[in-house]
Amino acid sequence: MKTKVQIESRLRKLRFRYLRKYLADTQKRSHGNCLYNKTDIPLNHERKTELTPTKLTPRNQVTLLVIQPDKPVGYCSYPTNAGSWSGVICDDDDVSKNCKYFTPSINEDESRAIFDSRLQDDGYVLTNFKDVAALQWVLEERAFKIETSFIEKFVLFLSHIFRAAYSFLYLAKIRVFRIRSGLDDN
Repeated sequence: MKTKVQIESRLRKLRFRYLRKYLADTQKRSHGNCLYNKTDIPLNHERKTELTPTKLTPRNQVTLLVIQPDKPVGYCSYPTNAGSWSGVICDDDDVSKNCKYFTPSINEDESRAIFDSRLQDDGYVLTNFKDVAALQWVLEERAFKIETSFIEKFVLFLSHIFRAAYSFLYLAKIRVFRIRSGLDDN
């Protein structure tokens, strides 16, 4: 039979593991996590519309979007110098991994707050973290009330630093490759 201290230790480890996973999921370079990613759901493509003739205006740039029927399209809404759309379709993770404008939509502190608020909901804990729910029931103590220890805070800090350094080095490698290949747009 496990002691109360051993069960509390296990609950603390599980909470920390799920927190790290949640932070990694919300901070990874994914098109769904980017602040500038917008999704456009196309209109019904079979709908007939009447076109009214308009006066043609000169355009500096023409953008053509080919939309698959009933499939949402993700695009980058990062503002360019002209204030118009940059023309980047971003609806898969390969594009967002190489994007120099990628910014997570929520920062790590907000992610922690969201995670803690979700741990307060018993239904959410029961459906998503069954092992945490069982340990909470045994201890009659809630997981969100457990403070993060100094070591856990230090590990989270180090993972943040390593994630930022990896992102910087990855983008620098891509930049060097683009310069050497003559693909650089600057």
